[in-house]
Amino acid sequence: MVKKLKKEMHQEKNKTTASTDSSIVEDNKRFKRNRIKQEKETSADEEMQLTTSSSSSPSPSPTSYS
Repeated sequence: MVKKLKKEMHQEKNKTTASTDSSIVEDNKRFKRNRIKQEKETSADEEMQLTTSSSSSPSPSPTSYS
């Protein structure tokens, strides 16, 4: 959620700062790099969510009920 907000803010900043063609190219390069980085982060996050959601109980060891 926070990442998405940061991403949107970053895009808005790019729109305002990209006044000349060269800066647009630079922003596009930077944006692509950031997007690849974010995609890696989100895939890692999704994997985490998958592993946590697969175990129905929130406790790390569900077998140790006393």
